[in-house]
Amino acid sequence: MFELSTYLPYLLNRAGSRIAESYSRWLKEEHGITLDMWRVLASLHHRNGQRVGALAEMTTIEVSTLSRLLGTMQRKGLLERRRPAVHAVDSDARTVAIFLTTNGRVLTEEAIPEALRYEATALAGFNADEADQLKSMLERLFDNMSRLERRPQPGGRIASRFRRTS
Repeated sequence: MFELSTYLPYLLNRAGSRIAESYSRWLKEEHGITLDMWRVLASLHHRNGQRVGALAEMTTIEVSTLSRLLGTMQRKGLLERRRPAVHAVDSDARTVAIFLTTNGRVLTEEAIPEALRYEATALAGFNADEADQLKSMLERLFDNMSRLERRPQPGGRIASRFRRTS
């Protein structure tokens, strides 16, 4: 018999939604940004100067949605798009990298302590080893699911959530 209350996707969604909804409200009230914007800012804070495709993979936001979001964030002064230097390795005139602006970096650094507070609240009652194990297992779950996204489709195409449209 199927038991929803012990079904892994249900449990993951339920826990993730509770954290995301609460943090989203705080982000909107304090900084006027969405959770997706935060994911972009945090990703760029982690590794600034990413290309759109890499940023889409890191944030799990589809490229077309991400492109629109980046435009909104650029208009808000949170990030900028730059072409790499002409002498850069793998340089391509069409390539654009995304960078935090000073305002984007300041906002991100102001939001990080609150993000860590939400994480600490979610992990209350877990010891450090358990928290590390949980994070490691969630990373492995995510990687495991990529097998389904890359399976062959009729006509020999590969299904991928982050397929480039260019």
